[in-house]
Amino acid sequence: MVTAILGDQVQMAFPDVSILIPLIREGRLKALAVTSARRHPQLPEVPTMIEGGIADYVMTFWSGVVAPAAMPVDIVNRLNGAINNGLRSQAIQDSLAKVGSEASPGSPKEFADFIAAETRKWSAVARTADITPE
Repeated sequence: MVTAILGDQVQMAFPDVSILIPLIREGRLKALAVTSARRHPQLPEVPTMIEGGIADYVMTFWSGVVAPAAMPVDIVNRLNGAINNGLRSQAIQDSLAKVGSEASPGSPKEFADFIAAETRKWSAVARTADITPE
């Protein structure tokens, strides 16, 4: 996707910002907006899509840790605590920042709620676009 933009084969795209930051800083690409709810810390001059006039437009790339539903709660909580401690460490925060990412430590319930909200949001988008699962 990035190669196609740089080669003038496509006019715009929505790739993960982490791979674009060096190209934006070098002036090879122009950032029009970020799709997160707030401005990106490494690109504070770039507005959000919402600031650009597209209400409620929030789309981010995320990852998380999941486990089998039957995993005992005490083990889930211990794993969650260890993962959150790691995500809060300066070394991890620095490492993530280098690739344009941020950690979002939280509880298992917060993550489950987030996944449920993302599922509702993208299911609605699929219905609006008349996309059906195959």
